[in-house]
Amino acid sequence: MTGIIFLNYKRKDYSDKVLHSIKQIGVESEILEVEMYGISAAINHGMKYFFEDKEFQNVAICANDIMMPAWWLDRMIEAANAIPETGTSAIYCVENLPPVQNINGVNVHPVWGVFGCSLITRKAFEKIGYFNTEQDPYGVQDSDYCYRLHKTGFLNYYIHGMSANHVGGDSGSTSDYRKMKDEGLNKAGVIYEKWCRIYDQGHLFFPYEQENYIIEMTQMYGSK
Repeated sequence: MTGIIFLNYKRKDYSDKVLHSIKQIGVESEILEVEMYGISAAINHGMKYFFEDKEFQNVAICANDIMMPAWWLDRMIEAANAIPETGTSAIYCVENLPPVQNINGVNVHPVWGVFGCSLITRKAFEKIGYFNTEQDPYGVQDSDYCYRLHKTGFLNYYIHGMSANHVGGDSGSTSDYRKMKDEGLNKAGVIYEKWCRIYDQGHLFFPYEQENYIIEMTQMYGSK
C-alpha cells in the first residue's frame, strides 16, 4: 500500500484537475490532503501518518499545481521494487533530465536530486527521517532531503518516458502567495549550505519534533 500526500495549502486554482490526474493509477493507495503552512511541516505530517501510524511501504508527495501522467505511481513503485537502493524517485517536470540508465531491467535517469512529485521509500525514511522544517514556509526542501539521501548512499532518479506538467507557474506574480515563496527562496540557499555542512559531519537523520534538534545542531555545527 502506498500513501499519497496531496499538498493543498492556500492557492488552489488547479487542485481539482490535479487531484483527478493523481488518481489515474492502478495500484492500491490512500490520499491524504494536507492544508498546512510550511511545505516541510505539511510533508512531515503526511509522512508520520503513512510511515509511522499506518506503516506503509512507500509515500508519494504531490503538489496541487502539477498534473500527473496516467499510471505514474504504478511506474514509480515498479522501479522502487526493482531497485533496492532507491531513495526517492520522481516524474520529470522541471530542471534538466540526465541521461537514461538501465538498472535491474528498469530505465531511469539517476541524479543526486529530483524535483516535482516524488516517491520516498520506507527504507529511505527509516535512514534519514523527516524533512528539515528550517526551510519552511518555502525553500529548497527537496534538495535538502535528496542531499541527505545521496550522502547516505541511496539512488535518486527520474522515471524514464514520463513527464508531468507544472500548470501553476507564477513567477513575476505580485500575489501574497508568490511573495511568501520569493521571501523563502531568498534565504533558502544560505540555510541549505549551513545544513550541508552539518550533514557532511554525518548528522543526516531528522526527527519529527525538530525545534530543539535544529537549535542543537546549529549551535554545534552550523557555523563555518
